[in-house]
Amino acid sequence: MRLLRTRAELLSWRHQEPDRPLHFVPTMGALHEGHQWLLRRAAEPLAGHRPRVLLSVFVNPLQFGAGEDFERYPRDLERDAALAAAAGAEALFAPEADVVYPDGLKGGTRVLAPAHLQRELCGRSRPGHFDGVATVVCRLLALVRPDRLLLGEKDWQQLVILRRVVADLGLPLTVQGCATVRGDGGLALSSRNRYLQGAERQQALALPAALRTLAAAAPPGAPAAPLLDQVRQRLEAAGLRIDYVQLTAAHTLRPLARVEGLSLLAAAVHCGAARLIDHVFLMPRPPIVAVDGPAGAGKSTVTRALAQKDHRLRPRILVIDDGLGMTEKEMKEGYLKIASDRRTRKGEKTARFSRKVKGRKGIGKFAGLVSANRMEISTKTRGKKTTLHIEKNALLGSTKDLDKIDLPIEVEDCPENVQGTAIKLTDLNQNLSFPDPNVLKQLLFLEYGRQSNFTIYVNEEPLAVDACGRCRACDR
Repeated sequence: MRLLRTRAELLSWRHQEPDRPLHFVPTMGALHEGHQWLLRRAAEPLAGHRPRVLLSVFVNPLQFGAGEDFERYPRDLERDAALAAAAGAEALFAPEADVVYPDGLKGGTRVLAPAHLQRELCGRSRPGHFDGVATVVCRLLALVRPDRLLLGEKDWQQLVILRRVVADLGLPLTVQGCATVRGDGGLALSSRNRYLQGAERQQALALPAALRTLAAAAPPGAPAAPLLDQVRQRLEAAGLRIDYVQLTAAHTLRPLARVEGLSLLAAAVHCGAARLIDHVFLMPRPPIVAVDGPAGAGKSTVTRALAQKDHRLRPRILVIDDGLGMTEKEMKEGYLKIASDRRTRKGEKTARFSRKVKGRKGIGKFAGLVSANRMEISTKTRGKKTTLHIEKNALLGSTKDLDKIDLPIEVEDCPENVQGTAIKLTDLNQNLSFPDPNVLKQLLFLEYGRQSNFTIYVNEEPLAVDACGRCRACDR
């Protein structure tokens, strides 16, 4: 791995392999397993191309306020370089302040983050913080010029702001958010966790526990005030000093009076010398599981497996359909088409199987992107395997229909007698609540348990009914 300290060294390294995409992970150092997870994600091939991965380490003075921990923020470049190399980084850019700010901290251009995205959460208690973040990230992007910027979802407000800044400035890159990595007890990994001493490590676990427990108990439409009071009570009972506890809309960060839409329950606390932040998402109903498979699903067998939610095991949701499969043309001209509401044109039930139509034609095929950031559809038929890759972050902000977006599709040979389709969802949002297999069986049984023209398997157990009409797979 190369260590780059100057603009000239960075420019020389960038020009060595100009045809490979460049993926960039900016950090302030003090790397941990969460940063390594970002680097591993950054190193994953996309559309058959192996990217170059660059990590930056720069403790940015502009994002620290008066009395904050700029001077004592942990710095260990040698250790960071070893961890970065082990996780797949090809180069580490560690500039001095005069490389990033050649005119000094008070000179040159600054970027002001959108004011309405800074009014709540961390922006309320750290004025100017996100302006400093936006400024340094834009300066680093101008130097690095990456194709993809990878950021952790732990700093959710920062991710929302930087997505908006990149979109507003029309920067030619994709912003990819990656799920929060947690340690033992559910504590979100953070460089500032190093400040925790002795019993404070156990004390800090009250933060994720309170958010997770009370979010799970909050029904749709629940008023915010009692929910926030309960979170505060639990945090104070654990001896944590509260900075804020808020309920906001996830993408606009607008304060909410009750749980509605995709809501963000977030908190910041002080535990000893460490300031800790965390959040969970609340949804008004459980995630929808779409079972009506792609083209050729007719009498197919559908398998859905829920992996353990552990980032080290590369969690995924896998749907396998052993129907007819699709050709590249069928995928482009049929699968990717999302038409107008079919109920107004063809009635409330499908013509072939007389199943109730539940929504706009084609939407269910992509419902998995609610819970995952990456979707891969691999389909085999007539001696050809066609694979489509969809990155949710690449779709954000686009006004085009899916069949008009340039999505990477790969075609290769496969045995003539093999057919079917597999849909793989990866980079799962670990802040969402995924049903366990028994709950999933119950949900599927209510909708599909008595269908006779296909079989559903959950974790390789068939969903069926016994002579008494009960769900045999889960004894319900």
